[in-house]
This record gives sequence, structure tokens and C-alpha cells, in this order.
Amino acid sequence: MVRRFLDKAAYDISKYALVMALPGIAFLLMAPVDTVTRLAVVSGLIIAPATAMIRLNGAAANAVRKYMLTIVPDFMGKSLLLLVFVASWIAMTGELSLAVVAVAFIVLSYLTAWASGGLLGSNGVVGWGRDSASLRLGNAWSARAFPLVIVAMSLIAMADYLTLVATMLLPKAEVAQVGLAIRLAALVGFFTQASQQFILRDLTGALHERKPDEVRNLLLRTNLACAAVIGAALIGFAVLGKWVLGIFGDDYVPAYTVLLLLMVAQGLRALGGLNVHLLSLGGGQRKLGRACLAVFVIILALASLLAPAMGIQAIGWAAIALS
Repeated sequence: MVRRFLDKAAYDISKYALVMALPGIAFLLMAPVDTVTRLAVVSGLIIAPATAMIRLNGAAANAVRKYMLTIVPDFMGKSLLLLVFVASWIAMTGELSLAVVAVAFIVLSYLTAWASGGLLGSNGVVGWGRDSASLRLGNAWSARAFPLVIVAMSLIAMADYLTLVATMLLPKAEVAQVGLAIRLAALVGFFTQASQQFILRDLTGALHERKPDEVRNLLLRTNLACAAVIGAALIGFAVLGKWVLGIFGDDYVPAYTVLLLLMVAQGLRALGGLNVHLLSLGGGQRKLGRACLAVFVIILALASLLAPAMGIQAIGWAAIALS
């Protein structure tokens, strides 16, 4: 059953990535956009299947308690390999181009995906997969997949969505300020999300075995750990936030207030983060999907209302209101 699920997931990843990537690449090659934008977006479309396979292998690694394979390939492996490549290339040639970086990132992404799957053995995926599931199972999994895509976007891509909202509503200089604050807050949020991922197997087992006391203990320990991390980060940014932002340039210091607002939002999300997993485990995928879709719409509407009067702080208050 697990093998069929992994094969089906890898097959669907490849199929849908190809369906979406080919028209996108064809459009970008003909669209009147600059070369840098075209190269960046085309590279992102090509990398999409590899990124999805890395995430799939990460979930499988978490299920078998190989926690290093849960986070290292996705969040550190590709970046460190790319950094080593860039440093080596500059040392050898004395120059660097965007095309070289793009090609290297594509190659390293697929190597990381294949390596993570290979290290997992029978519990991972290394190729495009095949649709070996029965029609009944395939339909059952597919029915739950679309709502969870929206949920995954709200968990994984919320920082990117906030940046996109800021891009639509604010001047370019303020977008840069908000973008940096969002990334710093997301960096702290990564540690809380990772800690939540690590207990999912134990939480699933406790729910399946109907052990409410163990479920409550797991949730309490995780919430306390997340609150401690967010609390320490919030105090740290309250004291050193302007200095941290100033490292990137004096123009970024005005993002201090929005950085603190985003940290508060991260804290609220962390304390309620496992509710998403509990609903999903309980079969509430459709409810989750509708709620997360509403979140995207309300954030845009609220930020649009607040931005004229509050500027960059509108993004922070919108994030708090929805968290």
C-alpha cells in the first residue's frame, strides 16, 4: 500500500509538473519579458518536479523517523551544494553568470531528489513513478489531494504570498523592506514547523490507538517548545532587530515594526499549527482547503484596506489577524 502510494504520488508529480511547465515555458520564451526574468521563471518550472520529490521523500523520511533526511535535503542540502559550486566556479574562472547558476541549481536539485530517495531505499522515490494503484484507491487519494494542495500552500508558501501581496500594494522600496522582514520571520518559523513535523508519526499512532492522554502530552510539549522558540526570537528581535536589519543596509531599518508584527503572527501560527494536522488526520481535508483558500482572500482584502493608511505595517497586521 505504501509503495503504491509513493509510486502514485511520484507519477502525479511528474504528470502535473509537465502539464503546467510546458505551456509556461512556451509562453515565457515568446513573452516580452527581460532575459533575467525569463531564465529565472523557466528554471523554477524545470526544478518544480525535483522540489516536489524532495518534499515527498522528506515526508516519507519523517514517517520512518529518519529525521535528518526530513530537513537536510530540502532546507540545507541544495543551498550548501549551490554555495560550494558558486565558490568553486568563481575560484576557477574568476566570473559568474546567471545562466551558470541556473543550470547548476537545476542539476543540483535533481541530484538532491535522487540522493534523498536513494538513501531511503524502498521508502523513497527516485524517478517519475508509475500509477500502480487501483482505480478505487487512486480516486480516493485524488479526492483528498486538491484540498491538501491549498493547505500545503498556506503552510509552505505563506511567506511568498505575503511578499506577492506587498508587491501589489506597496512601492518597490517598501516591498524590499517587507520582503526582508518576512524572510527573517519565516526563518524562525521554519524551526517551529520542523519540530511539529517530527512528532507527526507519534501523534498519528496515538490517535490511531485511541490514547487521548498521549495525544494531549504530545501537543502540550510541542506547543511549549514552539512558544519558547518564538518568545526567544521575539525578545531577540525586539532588542537587536534594528541592528539585524541594518546589516542589510540602512534602508531596511524601517521594517523593524513589521518584523515584530510578523514574529507575533508566527507565534500564533505555531501555537495552532498542529490543528491543521489534526484536522487532516481526522478526514477534514475539504474543510481545511476551504479555510485556507479563505485565508488567502482575506489577507489580500485586509492588506488592501490597511495599506493606504499604514504602509508596510499593513502586511504585519493582516498576518496577525489571519493567524
